[in-house]
Amino acid sequence: MQANRVGDVECAKSKVKESGDRKFMIYGETGAQLTAGTENEAKRFLRMRKAAQSQIGQQIFSESVWVVMLALCTINSRARGSSVRTVAARANVPRNTALRALMRMEKAALVSLEPDKNDHRALCVRLTSSGIDVMNRAFVAMTTGVTRL
Repeated sequence: MQANRVGDVECAKSKVKESGDRKFMIYGETGAQLTAGTENEAKRFLRMRKAAQSQIGQQIFSESVWVVMLALCTINSRARGSSVRTVAARANVPRNTALRALMRMEKAALVSLEPDKNDHRALCVRLTSSGIDVMNRAFVAMTTGVTRL
């Protein structure tokens, strides 16, 4: 078997006799393989992400949009609103990343961005009814296993 370096991951290459396709297996530094449990959990998380993407929309879905949406759900920003700083901190992303995600979400009518009444330099972020509906549907799809990997 011939080993190739792909990024920082050591890969082993083997030929499949029937088709000639390459198969790659992921190994750690000591040659350890992922357990079946780890592989199954990774597949489950990918199915959940795919289900969320199907509800949010492929055009705007990204990791930053997803974590910002999750952060907004935990803040419950619809009633009182939250600052971009609070959302960014909760999502653990830089403020400019959160703001770009929020602007994409505003174009899709998932959030509203309005000047803060107390500080006109800041923006007040609120989930819209549409945004709440999308997140509710995303979590139903994720927990019921609607999307298959």
